[in-house]
Formats: sequence, structure tokens, C-alpha cells
Amino acid sequence: MFRVVIPAILAVALTACGGGGGGSSNSTSSDAPTSDTSPRLGAILQANDTAMVTGRFKGDQTQYLVVAHYKFFTVRPGVLDTEPGPVKVYQLNDDGTILDSTTEILGGAVSVRTNVPLVADFNRDGIDDLFLPGFSDTQDFEPSVAFISRPGRSHVRVDLPDPVYAHGAVVIDVNYDGYPDVMSSWGEVWLNDGTGSFSFRSHSYRDVPGFWIHGSGVCAGDFYNTGRTQVVLVDQMVDSNIGPIADTVIFELDNAGLPTAHHFLPVPILDRNSTTDEKSHDVTCLVSDINNDGKLDVIVFSRPLPAPGSLWSNQGRVQLLINRGAWQFEDVTDQSLIGYNTNVMVSYTAKLVDLNGDSKLDLWCGYFDFDTGKANQALLNNGNGFTKVQTQLIDSFSASGGMLPIKFGNKWAFVFMKMTNGTSQIYFTKPLYTFN
Repeated sequence: MFRVVIPAILAVALTACGGGGGGSSNSTSSDAPTSDTSPRLGAILQANDTAMVTGRFKGDQTQYLVVAHYKFFTVRPGVLDTEPGPVKVYQLNDDGTILDSTTEILGGAVSVRTNVPLVADFNRDGIDDLFLPGFSDTQDFEPSVAFISRPGRSHVRVDLPDPVYAHGAVVIDVNYDGYPDVMSSWGEVWLNDGTGSFSFRSHSYRDVPGFWIHGSGVCAGDFYNTGRTQVVLVDQMVDSNIGPIADTVIFELDNAGLPTAHHFLPVPILDRNSTTDEKSHDVTCLVSDINNDGKLDVIVFSRPLPAPGSLWSNQGRVQLLINRGAWQFEDVTDQSLIGYNTNVMVSYTAKLVDLNGDSKLDLWCGYFDFDTGKANQALLNNGNGFTKVQTQLIDSFSASGGMLPIKFGNKWAFVFMKMTNGTSQIYFTKPLYTFN
């Protein structure tokens, strides 16, 4: 079963600093794993089929964890069936307790196939909303769902029936009307009217010849300080007979969200010595001004494509591309990612967050080493790149899936996935830790 438990607090290399405060009287609290009476979601075959994201769905400081899936398994006698996985929302409390709040926030049980849950304030009422772009790893196209806040009530469900294959998606104001929209890594756009109602527009190579947005991951930013937002596409997938070949591309967009120009970035690490773009699967990207020079930089997360006998699951890579201006980016990975463990699955839950309170965004790579289970990585931003923090505490949790740091005041807690007896579980720690 998929259960919510609280792990024992272990001695650390991160600093453990005191206990937490109050929490909900309806949740369980203990320094040891709880009994088998905690909330259940069902069996999951693979931990990396689970996506996690946090949000504030009450308009206050209460923090929530959203757990969603694109592949969910149920077993009947002699039959293995796949079906949409449940979307669950958990309230995370500062005493290390956790409360199933799915009905309170979403209004009831929800099942959706999705890979990249998105949190944003789509109706600008100061309360986070949830957007679940449709995705199935079997190449089937899936509908999307949004949940839009109503103060004092559960979020209202908005069904978006247009089927999509959103391996990646990003929140971006496409038409510059002040309301956040959503774009998928296939260039599909959901335009938001400011009330949480969305209009859908597909995109193909035929719409704008020569500028086909069609990849695995997408992120966004104003890279040249133009006052307009551009999108970065990773794992560009274009037939060489009809479009350009480049794995990482920045697209400039018009007010309709259609590309007007593109700029090619350095090839991914796993393609450096390849004559084709067939080796690397670039799953996602992040954007930030890493070196504090006023220009946004790009971080690309890649792994090899599966091949017979390959160890693709233990060969994740992170690439740092520094913006030198005029759409030129320099690959400084070898000099600026100090101590990154490459013997890991690439992170699907990576975050840029200030871990040590120095006002620089650090890199959190929340995944694991299949051999040891000890590779959730915190890399502090030194102003020119990242240096790995020694995190025996994180390693000792032996997470076997995505892991997220959650901040309460000036302390950090962790929520993570772990396989136990063939099933996945969520663990949540007390907020006792700091990064030095």
C-alpha cells in the first residue's frame, strides 16, 4: 500500500536544530514510523512515475504537498491494469505531522494522468491554484484538469478536454495580459482569461514553418532583458526533413505564443561526442541568474535514452549554461558543478531555492542512486556555480524517489518517496535542519 508515514529522525551532517511547533490534531505524530492506519493511495510500480509539488492553497502560510501520477497500477487476479492515478493533497505541519486534505482542497476524489503538476495563482486572488497537464508515457494523449481557488470553499474543477502529451509544461504569460497561462513542451498553449477559464491552442510545424516547438521539457524567462518572455525547449524532437535539429533551443514568441525566432544553445553533455541527437534524453530545465550578472542562465537535466544492457538509470547529468549576452551561452558544467554525483537517475524534482539563507538560489536535485539509495543532492550557489553540500542526513533516509525540501521558518523538513516491499510510500520529517 501507499502510505504516509513519519520516519525516525537521524543524526546528521546537516545541522539539526531543535523541535517544531504545533500542528493539526487530526494527524499523526511520532519520531518513529506510524502504524498502518495512515492515509493510503494504492500500489505504485515505479517511484519515478510519481510527481510532487508544493503550494499554499488557503491563501495563508499553510503548506500543502500535491502527489500525482501518469502511470498507476491495479492488480486483479491474473491481470495487471493501468488507470489514471489518484491526485492527493496533504497538509504539511511544522511538527512533522501530515493530514490528508484532498477533499478539503480539491472537493473530492480526483484521478488524472499527469507528469508535471503546476502551481500558480491563475485568478490572482492570492491563493494558489493547481494545473494538471495531461500526459501518458504510452504516447496516448490525455485531457488536462485545473483546480481554481474559491476563498472559503474547495477549489472548483475545470476540465480541459483537449488531449495532449505534456511531458513538460511551464507557467508563462503568453499574451501579456497580466494573467499566467500554460505552455506545454509541444508548444500547446492554454490561455487564461483571469478567472481560471482557459482557451486551448495547439501548435505544429505547419503553423510556423521552421520554428516547431516539440520537445520533452520547457522553461521560460527574459534572457536578453527585452521585457518579453522567451521559452527554452530541451530534447527538441524534429524530423530532419522538415525542421531544424538542435536539442536545446530558446524561442522568441509573439503575442499569440507562436515562435518568431530561435537561438541554439550548446549541445547536452551526453551528446558532446555524438554525431546524432539520439543519445540524450533531456527531461527538463530550470532558469535563474546563477552568477548574479543580470542575465538569466539555463540548467538542463538529462539522462541517456534506454538501450539494451545500458545503465541509463544511473547516468543522470546536470548541465550549467551561462548567458554571455547576445543569445550566446557558455557550457561551464565541468568547472562549475563541483562534486555532483553522476551515478544517479536524473532529477525530475529539481528546484532552485535558497537553502542557506545567503540570498543566492541553490540547486536541489531530489533523486537517488539505484545502487545505494544515497544521492539526493544539495548544491550551494557560490556565485559562479554550485558546490555539493555533504548531506549524510539526506543520504541516510535512503529515498528511492523524488525528494523535496520544505521550509518552516528558518528550518527545513523533507518529504520523499521510498519503496518498501514493492510499494511506494511518502515520508515527511520534522523541520529540524539547516544548510551551512
